Amino acid sequence: MEPIQGLGGRVLVQVCLVVDDADTYAKRYSELLGIPIPEVHITDGYSETEATYYGEPTEARARIYHWHFGNVGFELLQPLGPNSVWQDWLDEHGPSVHHVAFRVTDSHGVAREFARHGYPVSQQGFYTGRLPNGGHTGMYTYLDTGKALGTTFELLESFDTDGEVR
Repeated sequence: MEPIQGLGGRVLVQVCLVVDDADTYAKRYSELLGIPIPEVHITDGYSETEATYYGEPTEARARIYHWHFGNVGFELLQPLGPNSVWQDWLDEHGPSVHHVAFRVTDSHGVAREFARHGYPVSQQGFYTGRLPNGGHTGMYTYLDTGKALGTTFELLESFDTDGEVR
């Protein structure tokens, strides 16, 4: 089997736990590690993110806390409704590691590489928030790797100030 191409040096940039109560988990991590609780981020629905769930539009939203430990982001994510890979994972596994993320410059190309290996896109969307010109700031892509690899792979792609791929 040929290795996946395009993972940007194969540098892990994020680990995410999907949880049932992000506020409670954030407080626990804050107390245990002696770190401040970051500002909570609530993602937008389809009108902003154009998110798809197994190819179909979805209103998938989440409540997220995010810290950085060295060069790796650590995220607590609480799904806010059905029809998301986050809620699927929580229903099947309970609170646990949902995904590991890699920064890429060609989400669609890397996703095609994963699909060629039997791992299709399970959920994809633009980041919440827009550039001053109205363009998207970036996108996320989840790949259906959970059963084979024990966790989901996520691709994170940032766009330049014109809303174009960097």
